[in-house]
Amino acid sequence: MLQERCHHLRYLQELNHNLPENVEIRDGFLDDPQVDELIGKSRIVLFPYQEDSILSSGAFAKTMVFPVKIIGPECGAFSDFSSLPAVFTFKSEGDIIPLIQKVLDSDKPESLNGANGIIEKYSWEKFGQELCSRMKKVEENP
Repeated sequence: MLQERCHHLRYLQELNHNLPENVEIRDGFLDDPQVDELIGKSRIVLFPYQEDSILSSGAFAKTMVFPVKIIGPECGAFSDFSSLPAVFTFKSEGDIIPLIQKVLDSDKPESLNGANGIIEKYSWEKFGQELCSRMKKVEENP
């Protein structure tokens, strides 16, 4: 299933025209409990963003704590976290279908997608420590 608000009718029509029988597109937004439920039922979460339209994604961050594979464009946060075992990136639309097939063929259960390490690295505590460290360096070398 694909869920997102699509602002380009022609693109949505093209997607619907090329869908396999086991894929459904829902055009619209979901609230957080609905998103959690759908991600929990998924093996792959695809973010078909265009590279020039995204730097970070709240949905991507939310998806990181689920044991699913994540596919997104090779930019922004998707690129930043592509070294994690459950994050895969594509360069063009033509890469998406082969990438999905590759991910399904090598599908191994993921445990929180490496989110524990990310949470530790980017916690408020670590942010505070890094900020203090940088401020000390500035004070020492004005």
